[in-house]
Amino acid sequence: ENEEEEEEDDDDDLDLDPVLEHYNLRHAGCVNRIRAMPQNPSVVATWSDAGNVNLYDVKGVLDIFDASSGRGAKAESAEG
Repeated sequence: ENEEEEEEDDDDDLDLDPVLEHYNLRHAGCVNRIRAMPQNPSVVATWSDAGNVNLYDVKGVLDIFDASSGRGAKAESAEG
């Protein structure tokens, strides 16, 4: 194959449909704002429509997403 055909093949791979993953956490009321802690992104704060602030440690949820996308502990040990 020449270079043009290889580039076209690469472009075809980019046409995959996105996959949206989600995880529900118990939260009283609607979420008005959500923020992650810059120093520790697995600590998340939400502000509800009732004016309450809720703190969550979402490390386990992030680990689930990383594992499902191939970036989990198994992928890291294979790279290292």
